[in-house]
Amino acid sequence: MTALCFISKKVKCHATKIHKHIKNEENKVRTSVIQVTGPHISKRPNTGLWSHSDKPLQSTILKPVKSSKTITVSKSYNNFKKDAVHGLQNNITRSDKLSNMFTKMFLPVQHQTKSSKKSFTHDQIGAIVGCSSFLLMIGLFLGITLWHIKQKNNIESQYRTLKVSDIAMQNIKLLVLGDGAVGKSCLLISYTTNAFPSDYVPTVFDNYSTNIMIDEKPVCVGFWDTAGQEDYDRLRPLSYPQTDIVLLCFSISGTDSLENITSRWIPEIDHYIPDCPRVLVGCKSDLRTSNPDECVPRTEIEKIAKEAGLEYYETSALIQDGLKHCFDSAIRCGLAGSRKKTKSKSPFGIFKKKKPDDPIPPVMPPAGKAPWVEIETSTFAEDWQKMLEDPKFSDVTFLFEDGQQKLQAHKLVLCSASKYFCQILGLPNSKTNQLNNIDNKQISLEELNSGRIEGIAAVYLSEENHKAKITTVEISANITAKTFARVLEFIYTGVPRIPEIHEDLSEVQELCRVAKIFKLSMLETICRNIENEEDFLNPSIGTYLNDETGKEMKTLFFNKPSCCDVIFKVEDQSIYASKVVLCARCPVMAAMFSGKFVESDNEILTEVKIPNTSVECFLALLEYMYTDHAPIEETDSVGIVVLADEYGQSRLVGLCELYITKEVDKSVTKRIEKAEIDVIGLLLTAQAYNANQLAGWCLHFISSNYIAFEKRQDFSKLKGENKDHVEEHRWPPLSYLKEVEVYESEMKKRGEK
Repeated sequence: MTALCFISKKVKCHATKIHKHIKNEENKVRTSVIQVTGPHISKRPNTGLWSHSDKPLQSTILKPVKSSKTITVSKSYNNFKKDAVHGLQNNITRSDKLSNMFTKMFLPVQHQTKSSKKSFTHDQIGAIVGCSSFLLMIGLFLGITLWHIKQKNNIESQYRTLKVSDIAMQNIKLLVLGDGAVGKSCLLISYTTNAFPSDYVPTVFDNYSTNIMIDEKPVCVGFWDTAGQEDYDRLRPLSYPQTDIVLLCFSISGTDSLENITSRWIPEIDHYIPDCPRVLVGCKSDLRTSNPDECVPRTEIEKIAKEAGLEYYETSALIQDGLKHCFDSAIRCGLAGSRKKTKSKSPFGIFKKKKPDDPIPPVMPPAGKAPWVEIETSTFAEDWQKMLEDPKFSDVTFLFEDGQQKLQAHKLVLCSASKYFCQILGLPNSKTNQLNNIDNKQISLEELNSGRIEGIAAVYLSEENHKAKITTVEISANITAKTFARVLEFIYTGVPRIPEIHEDLSEVQELCRVAKIFKLSMLETICRNIENEEDFLNPSIGTYLNDETGKEMKTLFFNKPSCCDVIFKVEDQSIYASKVVLCARCPVMAAMFSGKFVESDNEILTEVKIPNTSVECFLALLEYMYTDHAPIEETDSVGIVVLADEYGQSRLVGLCELYITKEVDKSVTKRIEKAEIDVIGLLLTAQAYNANQLAGWCLHFISSNYIAFEKRQDFSKLKGENKDHVEEHRWPPLSYLKEVEVYESEMKKRGEK
């Protein structure tokens, strides 16, 4: 018994040492786990006092305080668990050594006992020591395991008290579903970037992640965007696994996408991810203000949402309305569902048989972004500047200094840019608004020649070679030709060309005085901006004035028989135009009327036949020349592309290309395979008429939707380089489709549908 007591004391002593060692390891881990980058309270060495410090804590035991600062994990519990298991293995090794130590320590005691006491044999002693070692090993194993669980729960409870329970960032997967072109991609882009995308790029499949603060906690949200077309019904479910929250999106501008929520999308997610939470999201809420009659009433939407058991949120990606509330609520819902899925681990879970995981869907390769359709910068101002420098077909002459100097100009431009010159030159007012005609009463020649009109000395008409009437205007002697040239630059281009370095502002002040005489208020504003060193505002003023000049030019001169010198014959109809506009805005027309062509004959009225086009397309081309805008939406946009290429209007081609790409997107919102629009025919037309951006876009669109286009009858039209390009860049690639087949076969083996 003495030996057993001695062994018990030794075992207890050794166990105490092990406990102290583990306690020290705990303190080290607790010290290295947390690094606070803010105010904290620490215990001073060798004292019982606690002190406050603003410096980051390095290696001391913390007494936590409430803080909104960031807490980062520098050593995880998994690492501590590995250390504990490693220590346990060392303790088991020590138990074997302890058995030998007990035997050596016991023998001397046996020889020193009295003869009256019972002695033990070596075999009995070995058996006792072996049993003690075995029991000690089991006790240490259970003790350390239970202690580890208890300490982990205590520390986690302590962290919850500190309101920083989620030390590691939580991850959730957010999936958006809905019909095509309802605004899913714009919704995600506008929320994550705080800006509405200026150029729309249709989504096939896309996913990206971003970090968001929800209730003062960081959350890594993976956004998964999907294609709503029926052509992708097979691939879309591969995006569903491990989804935490689904946003069912529709457009409030129509009932079709809303009806598909209940008839198509809810049954689909009920089949693939029945336990996943979902919310209903109405897109384009800004249309309730701009087009209220076309929007579905909110009460009707809320009724449908209530019947389906869904929370409803209405958003506008364009004006950033309701985005934060919608996504924050959806993410909270996803986090709550994610926590419910997470099961607490049992301390004896290692003895349970692990269930085999479901096969992971193959990673979908990115489809790539469609090429941008770039629009050239307007050349409206530059074109008219060139016409002012070389005034062909001019019909107004300004005289200075008793006729010693003169400047030539065009009545069409002067009257379009200035109501004052419209009164002076005697142009008939527009009949569209009689109220404006009262304000813009013409000034008679008698009054102009009386000297009572400031800035004008005399005005008279003359004929040049008996072909065209020329209006001559004598400018007052107090206005120089140099200053008036700046006035003409402003009228033609919107901004006068004044040197950037204004050491002497006398020229600017003189220009401002003359602008006031001719009632050019915007020119006065430009001069004041220069004087106040705010001339950076002037280019925007010029852009606005050019746009207004183009509108007025269309009103006064576009397709007007009384103000033309060219008649175009298109489909047996007459279209009227001015050579000044045609030569200024179109190099082909300039060569036609200024070179050695029949049309360049200096007759007052020239007639030109235009074959192989429609009246609507040719009028759209002329309107672009007059205004820098064209009614592409109301006309055959492809026909305008053909005509614009023929007459060298590359910017107009770009405008049509951009419009056509958007129209293609709208036409395939439901299904590409059976869409009426002929994208392959559009590709061939674009390549034939130098619409290179449209051709590149069509190739990308066909390649990215290969599985839909290969089922169309017109797919056989692709030949040569077009066929090779589509086969090379097809999406999804064949390698991915093979991986999908393997995945589907494995799921079928497991009884999954």
